[in-house]
Amino acid sequence: MAIVLGSYNLPTSNLEAYGKWAVGNIDSVILKAPGIRSFQAFRNFLLNSPDVLLFYDFDTPENAVQFVRSAAYAKLMAEAKSMGVTDLNVQLWDASPFSPEPLRP
Repeated sequence: MAIVLGSYNLPTSNLEAYGKWAVGNIDSVILKAPGIRSFQAFRNFLLNSPDVLLFYDFDTPENAVQFVRSAAYAKLMAEAKSMGVTDLNVQLWDASPFSPEPLRP
């Protein structure tokens, strides 16, 4: 398991166009990435920065790195910036050897 976390602030205008673009890319780009197991987007309900957190779950660290280095991901980031998204941040995380799978009560 490997996680890619992305965060950013929403555009200050054209939110409707941004929303259509974002939703359209989930099926056409993100869910077609090799090794992706799930994707989820979160909104910051405290209304501070960042506005959005993206959670990409990959089967291996190699597939997570491949996705972040891919031309498709670079295109998404360029398009996001052109739509007014700011403060883009990306982190890659691997499972801890001490709890490699989620723990449940």
